[in-house]
Amino acid sequence: MSNPYPGQNPPPPYGYPVPPQPPKKNNVGKIIGIGCGGLIGLSVLLAACGALMAGGDAVKDGGGKSGKAAAAPSPRKPRSKPTW
Repeated sequence: MSNPYPGQNPPPPYGYPVPPQPPKKNNVGKIIGIGCGGLIGLSVLLAACGALMAGGDAVKDGGGKSGKAAAAPSPRKPRSKPTW
């Protein structure tokens, strides 16, 4: 006897109960998780691009190493007591 339903299981014979279909899985959590992950990734990417754009050139801005030695900060003078 050949299977009249190729690629599928044949229907159960008469008198046997039909097995119930399994419930479909709900993918709401997966969709929300991917959406939130995408938003977080986008915000990190934008923050990194903003930091690179605002960074500027370290030598031009006075930061970083240059050919000259940096001057030592002057020591703080102690406060004198007020005379009244």
